[in-house]
Amino acid sequence: MTEIELKLAVSADPVARAQALAALKAAMTRARAQKLDSWYFDTADEALREGGFTLRVRRAGKQLLQTVKQETGSVSQRGEWERPIDGQAPTRRQRDSAACIDFAMIRETPLADLAEAVRPDLRQAFHISVKRAFLSLGEANAQIEAVLDAGEIMVPGPTAAEPIFEVELELKSGDKSALYTLARRLAAQAPLSISLISKAERGYRLAAGASMRPAKGSQPRLGDAMTAGAAFEAICNVCLHDFMLNARLLTVRPEPASPVEAIHQGRVALRRLRAALALFRPIADDEYFAAADNELKRMARLFGDARDRDVMQEAGAAGDELTAEAREFAAWRQSKRMALRAALIAAIEARPWRIFLIDFCEWLGSGGWRAHKAERAETAKFIRKRLAKRRKMLLKQGEILESLDPEARHKVRIDAKKLRYMTEFFVDCPEVADKKSVGALLKRLETIQSSLGAMHDAETTLDAAEADLRLWRAETGRADAGELSHGDADVLEVSVEDSQKWLGEAVRAFAKLAKDDPF
Repeated sequence: MTEIELKLAVSADPVARAQALAALKAAMTRARAQKLDSWYFDTADEALREGGFTLRVRRAGKQLLQTVKQETGSVSQRGEWERPIDGQAPTRRQRDSAACIDFAMIRETPLADLAEAVRPDLRQAFHISVKRAFLSLGEANAQIEAVLDAGEIMVPGPTAAEPIFEVELELKSGDKSALYTLARRLAAQAPLSISLISKAERGYRLAAGASMRPAKGSQPRLGDAMTAGAAFEAICNVCLHDFMLNARLLTVRPEPASPVEAIHQGRVALRRLRAALALFRPIADDEYFAAADNELKRMARLFGDARDRDVMQEAGAAGDELTAEAREFAAWRQSKRMALRAALIAAIEARPWRIFLIDFCEWLGSGGWRAHKAERAETAKFIRKRLAKRRKMLLKQGEILESLDPEARHKVRIDAKKLRYMTEFFVDCPEVADKKSVGALLKRLETIQSSLGAMHDAETTLDAAEADLRLWRAETGRADAGELSHGDADVLEVSVEDSQKWLGEAVRAFAKLAKDDPF
């Protein structure tokens, strides 16, 4: 069976939680509460998770329930099979035991073959304990049950725990659009954000010690029989998921552990998402498409501004090598850096962005583009044609690369990066191209991107440092100050030989790219 639900997350901030509770109480018609303990099982190398499955045993009162969940690539829908089982819930002394699992039930689900293959290696991965409030919410033409979970995730072994506070909206009857309407209403009243991060994933990350670690881009699960529209939805959801993992870290108070990397990976996730929109534009371009892309571009620009400041600051000279005046300049630049970071975090937490994400997720599942005939096209055929066209356009730019000015070269770099992102989505799809030829293509694109990127960074970072110096002197009244010894201009200056070397690397990569045609 398929469940239709949305998850809304709220920060650990007490004020935010109080606002969320008030919004829910205002919308509910009746409520009941229950304590739930859930144990999740997998192998040491996470075979079930890698296969797209979750296996859970839950104690609800005196009843023991076993659930199998399967990823579908959709925001609001996923496969779920559940039934009561006999036996005893795991105890603290049975952390490595899977004795409570009912394999007869599993044999009636798509997990059957995989579970049987890894049966001897199954063990408890983590335990989630929550107090759940069931709230019945009325919405036009629909009946929705909201559950408010407050508790924690715990992993076996050394004490490790992470708090949970989130709302799940499940459609019991009626139109799916009612879920999104209610989500928008709640998000307008309280700092709630749509989330594609499941409790299970948070448990896995906690068990791996990666709970507060920035996340790199992940691969979409693309089935052989997927239509182009289904592939587009799955890819966008993966990019959104990766973005949410990193954006979540930036809103941790008082300061995230790795803000520089979280900003970088969040920016990459948005770039991948916009690359997906560009790749699938022939089927996804409807009345909402341009507005969605513009809003993603706006947020990507905020991430880009913050990221550029991080790179610029880290490229400067070490503090011990600076004069007193240069240290004042460095402190001024650091204040600009932190101001951009604060602006980014405020934008992530702001109501317009939170509402946009709800709108975007609804559009992915049921937007006007779903009526396009091309949405039902065969994925591999559609993608080969699109990637071949992008490759051909890039090669034309490569033919005149040496004659281009810095701005035009930078555009070539961006186009190479987009093609790399687009191609990476299909690395595990032999129907699109074989893995060896795709690997060769990606290698050429990475060389082009890194070489032209080094040239661009050398040109723009020095210009930005000099512009900062002029602005700092104007703001502080030091227009007549001399050169800053060991300042950024000294550190960042790049020789003509370096620029020629990078350009040569890009030209050679283009020559190899022209010979390799995986599509």
